[in-house]
Order: sequence, then structure tokens, then C-alpha cells
Amino acid sequence: MSLSYSTVLDLIINEPFALGGRLLPLFDLPLRQQPSDPSASFASLIHSIRASGPHGEAAMLTLRTRLIDALRPFFPNPTAFQQQLGRCNAVVSGSFVLAFLLAYGREPLHWTPGDIDVYCTTSQGASMLDFLIRDCHYLPQLLGDAHSRYQLADISHVFRLSNPQLGKTVDVICTDSPSPLAPITHFWGTHLMNFVSATSIVSAYAAPTLLRNAALNPNRELTAEDEVVFKYKCRGFVFTPFRASTLVHSLDPRPCACPHTLRSFADEHTVSVRYEDIGDNADAALHDGPQWKWGGDRCGRGCGASPNDHGAASSLDVDS
Repeated sequence: MSLSYSTVLDLIINEPFALGGRLLPLFDLPLRQQPSDPSASFASLIHSIRASGPHGEAAMLTLRTRLIDALRPFFPNPTAFQQQLGRCNAVVSGSFVLAFLLAYGREPLHWTPGDIDVYCTTSQGASMLDFLIRDCHYLPQLLGDAHSRYQLADISHVFRLSNPQLGKTVDVICTDSPSPLAPITHFWGTHLMNFVSATSIVSAYAAPTLLRNAALNPNRELTAEDEVVFKYKCRGFVFTPFRASTLVHSLDPRPCACPHTLRSFADEHTVSVRYEDIGDNADAALHDGPQWKWGGDRCGRGCGASPNDHGAASSLDVDS
């Protein structure tokens, strides 16, 4: 049983529920699915995990199994890669994570990510590269023009590796920042503000992302006609500028959807769900990482925010 689009919007605005201190709307929740149902959506699994008990345990197992299966085409031993993420305090982000979130949604996924982006600090880069080369049989490649898509603030080095036998590519993006999450705060769209760590799946703008709506970062000077934006439009996403008229803020009237709100992956608006229970503090430091405030025009959506509202910018913020 799928919820209609209008019902989804109503639930997003009126029926959020708490998940570990964070708010998650009941969007796209198949009402009759069991947590172990192989077709259960991401939102349905989170709802079951929130309920705890046997259903929660089954939902966590389903989520963990799906992630291992999604990683398997890239890594002969997905569990070893997951453990390496923990050792390096690294995360996976980009289109791989987005596809994982959408794979069991109300609309079919018609594309498959061909590469994985791994983000780590420069101090952990050598360890991650050694693991990929020695344990996963990846070979270093020349980046060439592909490096241009990683010309973001907080990125120090980018290494591309490929495995011809698997036909897969892994990009290791290193940052001199104390947090591997720093480059993610400069991404060009809200739909990509997600990551997977050794224990958790995290999304900063979960509600619009799962409805395939996104806002453009006003600091990246992109339009709906740019090639990278067009690619995701072909994948079913609707984009608007991150200002008063944005669909992100229309779908979620809370200040978290306003570009003038100071955000972080540790704030109450971020959806974070554990898929691996290996200790309370396994990667807690990740969530206390960088902050961002994307700016743009004065918000006319109801909160009336301007660049001077919702907290002061930190040294890691994108300028408004």
C-alpha cells in the first residue's frame, strides 16, 4: 500500500516522529509492510527500528543486509570494507548512498551507481589506499579531467582507483579538515547531503530527498540546465534554487529547510539511523563535525530568515 503524494506532504508537515532525538516525517510509509519484508522502504525500516523490539531488530538486520549487498559489487568482502571505514573514521557519500536510500522507495530506481566516493582525513588516506590496493585489488588511476568535479573547499587530495575485474571505481577524497564530512557541506545539492559510516546511515534533508526533491547550493552557481543537474533530473529529481520558493522548504516548513539556518549532521533535523550496533561511541565524533549555512535570498516561506539569522557562521561554513 503506497501513500499518495498529497498524503506524503501532509505527513511531512504534520506528523513528524522522534528518532533518537531527531525528527523524521512519516513519508512514504507502506502501512502493511513487515520490517523483514524485502520490499520495505527506507522510511518504513526506520519507523520499525524506532519502534524497537523484535520488529526493530528485524528492520536493522534488513538494513544491514541491504548495505552489505549494495557494497558487494565493489568489494569482495563488504564487511571488511565496513570495518575499514571504522578504523579510518571514514564515510561513503555521493550517488551510491543516494541510490541506497531510494532503492526501495515508491518509485523504481532506473540507475545504478558505477563508483563509490570515500571521504577521509588526509592522515587516514594512506591506510584507506593500502586497504583498497592490497585487500581489494584496486589499481591507482590518473584522474585527468575528472578531478574538476572535486574542486571544492576542504579537499586536499583525490585518488581514483579501479578494479578491472569487477569493472568498478573507487574515489578516495581526502581533507585536511579534522572531519571527513567537511567537503560534503559544500555539495551542490541537498539530495547528496547523505553519508554512510561504519555504523550509521545519515541524511541532512531526508524528507525532500526521499520524495526526489532537491535544492541547489546558491554558492555553486549551478542552474537547472547544467549537465550534472540534468543527470539527476533524468533520474526523477525536481530542483529549485535554495531560497523562499524552494521545494525543500515548501515540503518542510521547519527552519531546518531554510538556507539561512546553521546546520550540522549532529543537529535535531538530521536523520541518523544505526544499522550496526558495535558500541555507543563507535563513530560519534563524525556527527560533531562541520557546520554549514548556504545563504541566498531572504526567506519568505514563513520563518522570515535572513543571512544574519539562525546562528552565527562558523569557520567551516559556506559564505552566505
